[in-house]
Amino acid sequence: MRYLLAGFAFFGHLALGTVALNRLHATALPFWFIKLIDLVWILWHAVAPLVWVVWLFDPDRLGNIWPLFHPFIYFHLVVCAAAAVSLLPGWLHRLITRQRSPLQLSSESKTIDMTAAVGHVPIRGKALQWIGTLPINEVLQLDLNRKKLLIPRLDPRLEGMTVTHLSDLHFTGTMTKEFHQEIVRQANALQSDIVAITGDLIDKPECLGWLAEVLGELKAPNGVYFVLGNHDLRLRDEEGIRDRLTGAGLIDLGAKWTTAKVRDCSVVLAGNELPWFLPAADLRDCPPISSEADPLRILLAHSPDQFPWAQRQQIDLMLAGHTHGGQIQLPFLGPLLSPSRFGVRYCSGSFFETPTLMHVSRGISGTRYIRYNAPPELSQLVLVGESERIEPHRRP
Repeated sequence: MRYLLAGFAFFGHLALGTVALNRLHATALPFWFIKLIDLVWILWHAVAPLVWVVWLFDPDRLGNIWPLFHPFIYFHLVVCAAAAVSLLPGWLHRLITRQRSPLQLSSESKTIDMTAAVGHVPIRGKALQWIGTLPINEVLQLDLNRKKLLIPRLDPRLEGMTVTHLSDLHFTGTMTKEFHQEIVRQANALQSDIVAITGDLIDKPECLGWLAEVLGELKAPNGVYFVLGNHDLRLRDEEGIRDRLTGAGLIDLGAKWTTAKVRDCSVVLAGNELPWFLPAADLRDCPPISSEADPLRILLAHSPDQFPWAQRQQIDLMLAGHTHGGQIQLPFLGPLLSPSRFGVRYCSGSFFETPTLMHVSRGISGTRYIRYNAPPELSQLVLVGESERIEPHRRP
């Protein structure tokens, strides 16, 4: 019985810590405080199981301090085991029913070997190059995909409108400039009507020049739009980031909305950078929605946590990133780390809650250079109306 209790408790211990960590990283708390909690989380998850092992196999090693630890260990075991029992049904449900939104009608993808595309391993540092080229590491395997999305309120004139969605480029200097230039080349080759970048563009001040030099090369006939994310805030140069991007021809949607003409139709594009940059776009003066003929509404947000906000604002299509697809998705367990107050629910993919269809990108890069079952993603979204509806397919 002790061993069964310890097994459930270990699962619950990890689950509780991960649930708390995911939600912590969804906040706008100071960066130093979040990193401190990260350190405490790592130490706690290492120490507690060691104490349990001693308790299970050799409790005499605890000696005279055993009476002090005994009640605490039992209490912690019971709480963690109870957490495991309560969280297990939800985890099993997500595992069994995991499928894309029925409004994602199809998805085609191909893998781009970024080492082959660039001509060398586009990572600085011998140690990180070795990690990046490990057989199980997908950090250099770009998933270039084309997804057909059904937008219920799509004007027939916009049938087949295309949006290239990029997110989380994370200019750190570790992934080389050539890596990101190849991403831009692949994005331009898609020849979409609009390009949307949903935050976390830069981490290091020495890469500020890359904003114009690299992202300034993005092209789209109806505009290249961006919002910022939490890593952009950490640079403490919001004005400099925005000025460099807008100076290079990109359109800033931070706290604002604008109207673009696409195929002779008006399309409203808005930005929401909450909770890191305030406020979100004020859509009260936006053309009201009363029929299919009213302007399509597209929202760029860094975090999928803004999904309820998008629904309240009658957004038709919301684009987000931030979660990196969980960075690592384990067999059977699925994604574990997803910095969202919804946990892993909106980790990556497409989701629909009336009236909003949300697409969450796994992003391009990051500050952790290991990916498993969550490769970098560059998406072209093809928007279609009700006439294109087909039976939904399960995710492969």
